[in-house]
Amino acid sequence: ILNYLYPDILTTSSPFSEAFDIGKNAIDKEQLNNAHELLGLFMLRRLKVEVERLMPKKIETKVVCPLSNMQKHWYKSLLLKDMGTLASASEKEKNEGDSNLGQNSYK
Repeated sequence: ILNYLYPDILTTSSPFSEAFDIGKNAIDKEQLNNAHELLGLFMLRRLKVEVERLMPKKIETKVVCPLSNMQKHWYKSLLLKDMGTLASASEKEKNEGDSNLGQNSYK
């Protein structure tokens, strides 16, 4: 977006790539602030209340509907799908915990 809006300023992508390297989880705070300032000139953020004052407040209604037999079947199947795996993992963790009781975990 910045390259499209400011082609004279951002002639190559390398400074941007260096400032915002997601793979290394590195973000240059100064460059981020500069990008915010540049984009802020083009973005308009307003709340609905600021735009339309006559609009009524949102009303939220919860409607509880029972599941059909097929929905109940698939819901139970999803919940119980990995029950055996969870039980065996829990049992394995418990057994490992019992065997490690006398060992110091900090080395």
